[in-house]
Amino acid sequence: MLTILCHQLILLEELVPLIERIALRGQGDIPLMANAGRKPTVSDEDILSVFRDSADPVLTTAEVSNRLDIGHRGTYDRLKKLATDGPLKMKKVGDSGVVWWYPDAL
Repeated sequence: MLTILCHQLILLEELVPLIERIALRGQGDIPLMANAGRKPTVSDEDILSVFRDSADPVLTTAEVSNRLDIGHRGTYDRLKKLATDGPLKMKKVGDSGVVWWYPDAL
């Protein structure tokens, strides 16, 4: 019984600093994860180059994704951001399809 209590006390002593660090988060001592998530490994310029280098004026998300080191969902999110910010244009086709084009490459 004494052995179990000693082990619990040791675990508690190890947990206290961790709990204190969590409690301090956001108070300047430990930075919050403001920029959580992966950092882009493919630049916006890399994405726009896919359109410049393509013989097709209009591309699907899958076509862009196949040419880059990004998954389908990540590619869609990046293309949507580029369309919202201005350089790309998008059009919904059918029930759930989307096509993208880069007017400067036409």
